Amino acid sequence: MVRVGIVGCGAVTERLHLPAVLSSTMVRLEALVDTAPGRAARLAASVGVEHGFTDMGALIGTVDVAILALPNSMHLEAVRTLAQEGIHVLVEKPMARTVDECEAMIAAAAGHGIVLSIAHVRRFFPWVELVREWLASGFLGRLESIDWREGQPYRWPVLSSLPFDRDAAGGGVLIDVGSHVFDLLRWWRGEGGVVSYEDDALGGVEADCVAHLRDRHGCEARVELSRTRDLRNTVVFTGDRATLEVTLEYDATITLGMRDRGSALAGSVRAQRAPIALIPQSWPMVAAFVEQIDQFAAATRGEPAAIVSGDDGMAAVALVERCYASRGGLIDPFPLPTTSSPAEIA
Repeated sequence: MVRVGIVGCGAVTERLHLPAVLSSTMVRLEALVDTAPGRAARLAASVGVEHGFTDMGALIGTVDVAILALPNSMHLEAVRTLAQEGIHVLVEKPMARTVDECEAMIAAAAGHGIVLSIAHVRRFFPWVELVREWLASGFLGRLESIDWREGQPYRWPVLSSLPFDRDAAGGGVLIDVGSHVFDLLRWWRGEGGVVSYEDDALGGVEADCVAHLRDRHGCEARVELSRTRDLRNTVVFTGDRATLEVTLEYDATITLGMRDRGSALAGSVRAQRAPIALIPQSWPMVAAFVEQIDQFAAATRGEPAAIVSGDDGMAAVALVERCYASRGGLIDPFPLPTTSSPAEIA
C-alpha cells in the first residue's frame, strides 16, 4: 500500500482528508504533521496512528505521499522540500496564491520526478462528469450562458486568522471557492477569459464577488460567490434547446427543462459508496476525497489515473489572478429588502 502523511491538521484534514485516507483501500496513514505542539500527536492517537510530528522533515523515509493542507502561502516551500526527498504531493486548493508560485511548484516536481496533483475534489462529484458528457454531446443545443451562484454565511472552523489575511491566503472567497468553480468551467468548456470582475474587498479579502467570464466558444458565465449570504447554490446551463439546473452538493438534484416544450424533468445523481471512517452518512462528500486519494495513489505507482495536474491547478489560479487584476468595486453587495415606502412608515 502507498504510505501517506498529512501535513496540516486543521478542519479540512480532520473532517475530510483524514476520514478519506482511513477509508481508502489503496493507502495507509503513517503520520500527521502540524507545527502546533501536540496537535498532530493528539489527532494521530485518536485514530490509532503512531506518528504525530511537528516537523515536516520527519516524514522523510516514512511516507511515499504527502497531502498538504496548509495556508496557501506555505504551499510552494512545502512542495520544494518534499519534492527534494522524492515524496509525491497532493496539494489542497488553491494550488498557490499566484501563477509564479504555481510555476515554481511545477518546476520543483518535474525536477525531482515526483507526481504533483491539486485537490480540486469537485471533479470527483458524480454529477460533474455527467454534466461534462452532456455539454460535450450538445444535448442542450448551443450553450448560451452559465449562471453559477454559491454562497452561505461563513461557518468553516478556522484555527488562525490566516484565511482572512490577504498576504497569506492570496484573496478571499474567489481564490477559495472560485478556484473550484474555475477549474470545473475550464474542464467542461476549455480555456476562457475574464470579461469583468467586482468584489467588496476594500483592501482586505473579499466576502462577496461577481465574475463574468467568456469561454472560447463565446458562451458567457456569471459566477456569484458569497461568504455572507445564502445564495441559490445551483449552476444553471442555458442552451438553445434545453436548460439544466444542478444543485452544488455531492448528491445533486438535476432539473432538465426542454425550451421548445415548456416541460421539465427532475432527478438526482447519487454514487454508490463504501462506509466512510469517522464520518456520519450526512457527510457524503468524503467519498469524493476517497476517490481523489485513490486516483492519486494510482498515479504515483505509474498506473492510469484521473488526477488534477499542476497545469490544471495553475490555470484556475491564472483566472483568479486575472479577475483580481481587473477588479472593480461591487455595488450594493448587500441589497436590503424593500418593505414600505418612507410615506407609509410615516
